[in-house]
Amino acid sequence: MIIIPAGFAVSYSLYEAASFVGIPTFVGLENYLNLLQDIRFWRDLWQTLVYALGSIFLQIIIGIVIALILNQQFKGRDFIRGVSVVPYIIPVIVVTMGWEWILDTNFGIINKTLASVGLGNINFLSMDLAMLTSILLSVWTWTPFVTLVFLSGLQTISHDLYESATLDGANSWQQFWELRFL
Repeated sequence: MIIIPAGFAVSYSLYEAASFVGIPTFVGLENYLNLLQDIRFWRDLWQTLVYALGSIFLQIIIGIVIALILNQQFKGRDFIRGVSVVPYIIPVIVVTMGWEWILDTNFGIINKTLASVGLGNINFLSMDLAMLTSILLSVWTWTPFVTLVFLSGLQTISHDLYESATLDGANSWQQFWELRFL
């Protein structure tokens, strides 16, 4: 399921063809050399890294914080846990269309709110803000999953271990950092 398609992809990358029905010509590593010399490749690779690292970093940090909060005992905790996964279970197309409407420059609720307090309209989908907007939407969509993963891990740690660590003088950070490996 992985090896054969990957092998075909590598094999095809060594050829050049004018179309899918044309006869391919073997060019060897020339396609790779052209790619490495293309400034658009490096720009797009950089943008991909910024998006991926920014999204993942924020998702992990926010996910851990929410998981730590949801791991505590408080009134309404079960309801908050249920509500916190809603962004994750909404289909991607619904999320995309919903945020497109919410962020609309002229009619979006965020811009209407900003305009009502005198801040004017912001084009969140402009080229200047597209990366930041994309990262924030990715964080909004996937942080619940990260929260669930960390919360499930926290739930598997026995409360006896926390009590023992407290008696041994461990602070909250030490308890979090050391008990994660158990």
